[in-house]
Amino acid sequence: MKSERLHYLFNQYFDRKATAEEAEELMEMLDYSGNDADVETFMQRAWQSYDPSNEVVFTKMQSEQMWSSIAPQQSSGKKVPVITLMKRIAVAASVILVAGTGIWYFSKQNKKEIPVVAKAQPDIAPGGNKAILTLGDGSSIVLDHAANGQLAMQGNTSVAKLNNGELAYNAQKGQTVFHNALATPRGGHYKITLPDGSIVWLNSASSLRFPTSFNGEKREVEMSGEAYFEIAKNVKQPFIVKVNDGSKVEVLGTHFNVMAYGDEDEAKTTLLQGAVKVDKGNTSNLLKPGQQAAIEKDGKMKVLSNVNISEVTAWKEDQFSFNSADIHSIMKQISRWYDVDVEYKGNVSASLNGNIKMSVPLSQVLEILTLAGNVKFNVQGKKIVVSQE
Repeated sequence: MKSERLHYLFNQYFDRKATAEEAEELMEMLDYSGNDADVETFMQRAWQSYDPSNEVVFTKMQSEQMWSSIAPQQSSGKKVPVITLMKRIAVAASVILVAGTGIWYFSKQNKKEIPVVAKAQPDIAPGGNKAILTLGDGSSIVLDHAANGQLAMQGNTSVAKLNNGELAYNAQKGQTVFHNALATPRGGHYKITLPDGSIVWLNSASSLRFPTSFNGEKREVEMSGEAYFEIAKNVKQPFIVKVNDGSKVEVLGTHFNVMAYGDEDEAKTTLLQGAVKVDKGNTSNLLKPGQQAAIEKDGKMKVLSNVNISEVTAWKEDQFSFNSADIHSIMKQISRWYDVDVEYKGNVSASLNGNIKMSVPLSQVLEILTLAGNVKFNVQGKKIVVSQE
C-alpha cells in the first residue's frame, strides 16, 4: 500500500498536478531511505517513457553527467542510454523534485540538496509578438493590440497586420515618402516585410527606422538592438543598414544578423548568405558566409571565421542557445526577453551550455541554468538576484 501511495504521489508531482499537501507528503516519503528502491524504479520508468521534445536541450556531456550522478548503473550493470533531449527534464521532474526553495535528488549513493528558484510568487511569462509602430505623422499603433488587416495608408503605401501577426508594407514608387519606426519593448519581438520585399526580424528592446518606399539610388534603414535581415536582391539599389554604434552594413541581397545592444561589449554583424561590407570609421571589411565582424566600444573591428550561426540566430527560432556562454551574457538575454532586471550578489562566474525554448516561463529557464552551472537565482518580483553556489 505504501509503495502504491508513493507511486501515485510521484506521478502527481511528475505531472505538476500535486497539491501542496501531496508535495509535502511525497517529500516526507522520499526522505525515508527504505523507499530508495521504489524511487529509483519510478525514475527509470519516467526516463524511458517521457515523450521527448525540443523545448529544452542539454549537451550530451551534461545529460550524461546528470544521469550518472543520480543512478550511475542499472542493476544489470549496463549504463543507462544518454538522452540529450531534455524536456526529458523528466529528469527535472522525476530525478529532481522541487519543493519551496530547494531541489533534492535521490539515489542509493547519496542525498543532496541544491538551492533553486523560490516558487512562492507568480511565475513570469515569456515575451511574445509585441511592438509599437510609429507612422510618418507621428501617430503610434500598438501592434499586439491591433486587429489584423489594413492599419494605415501613407501616400500610396498600405500598412497591414497579417493573420500571422506580421507587419507588411505594400508600396508604389513615385510617391511622397514617409519614415516609419518599429520598436519592440523588453519581452517583445516582431517580424516585418519592408516596402521592397525584404524581411526583418526585430529582437527584444530593438528598433528599426525605414521609409515607406525606397525611391532613391539606395535602400537605407536605421536600427538599434538586434535584427535579422533577409534582403531582397536589387543590384541597382544597394541596401544599407545604419547601426546605432555608428557602423554601416552594405548589401545587395543576402541574409545576415546584426546585434548592437548598448549594454554589450561588442556590436556584431554575422553573415549567413551572400556578402556584406561592414564599415566603421576608416575601417572596412567584406564578410563571407560564416564570418562575423565584431566592433568594440573603442571602434576597433575584428573579423571572426567559422562562427556558430545557429547560436547567433537562435533567437529568431524562439530559442536561447548557449555554447560556453558567460552567465552575464546569458542574463542579458533573459532580462530582455522576460522584462526583468538582474542583480549580482558578489563575484559570479560561470560558463554554461544548452538550448532552451523561449516559450517557457522564467522559472523553468532558471531551474535549467541552476542544473547546468554552479549558480543560483532568487526572484524578487521583477528582479533576479544571481549568486555563486
